[in-house]
Amino acid sequence: MRAAGLVCLGASAGLIRADLRAVRGTDISCRSGGVLVNVRGSRPRAVPVLARYHQALLASAQFAGEHLVTGGTDPGIRSGRVTSVHQNSPRTVMCPAVTGDALVADGEQAG
Repeated sequence: MRAAGLVCLGASAGLIRADLRAVRGTDISCRSGGVLVNVRGSRPRAVPVLARYHQALLASAQFAGEHLVTGGTDPGIRSGRVTSVHQNSPRTVMCPAVTGDALVADGEQAG
């Protein structure tokens, strides 16, 4: 269902990157005989969906419910960052990216 939702949003509504990542099932609705996607973010707007994708997109929206149609985590959460509170002072700690070479080296060391 997630893949179908991704295809429907991209091919039928013309949504791209950030728009796709932020669409929740509840953002898709039937209006005036058609289906609309309420896009949030820096350019909020209502986008119509091509008729041939209505059923598949509505099924994906129902499956997703309040969650993201394309799956994954909330786009507001950035991977690689951890925010901790120490003495009432928030700070951000950057975690290094894990590479394939590092995993192989760790595996060889572990035996």
